[in-house]
Amino acid sequence: KELNADLLRLVHGEQDMRFHRVLKPGDLVAPRASIHSIEKKSSGELLEVRQRLMFEGEVACDTISGYFIRAPKKPGEAGAKKERKPTEKPSGDPVLSQTVTVGDRQPIEYAGASGDTNPIHVDDATAKAAGHPGIILHGLCTMAFVGQAIVEDYLGGDYGRLKRLAVRFAKPVLPGDTLTTQAWLKESGNGVQTLSILTTNQNGDPVITRALAEVREN
Repeated sequence: KELNADLLRLVHGEQDMRFHRVLKPGDLVAPRASIHSIEKKSSGELLEVRQRLMFEGEVACDTISGYFIRAPKKPGEAGAKKERKPTEKPSGDPVLSQTVTVGDRQPIEYAGASGDTNPIHVDDATAKAAGHPGIILHGLCTMAFVGQAIVEDYLGGDYGRLKRLAVRFAKPVLPGDTLTTQAWLKESGNGVQTLSILTTNQNGDPVITRALAEVREN
């Protein structure tokens, strides 16, 4: 409340995660989080939160989360629509392409698994009040689909090779959407490959942009 972070006006904009060790079911972890910065703009506030997931006194995962808190609209004020530049695909053939369909209950199931019960993900009326057509998928669940595509289609199921995943959430994902994740090899060196990633919905609209993954070579 001290930050005036109204959940109906809060948008998860970016997520950058670095994985230092593999965690297994039953591991006892301790999360640590701090507000790194708050930048005020005429349209709202940019909030950056930095987190560490600790396991046995060592960092298992470093995370930077970027949020945007929209400023309240004044009475009679219409929201200005910004023209978005088309997202260009990297040149060349993708090294992976995976398509999945979001289940009708995916937001509710993810809310239960993650503990994130923000009502825009579980209650249609609240989601519509926030300007959405209905409940929307958690950004981190969309990000998990991206990670799954990389692990399954590029790393042969070896999730321990995924060292970093960073994404920008470009458009809300709805139950029933079909998501296609593609990745291109950007660079390779020192035993690490960097992939450029793009995820689009069934209409070809990007939902994940400016994304990259760093994976350990065999």
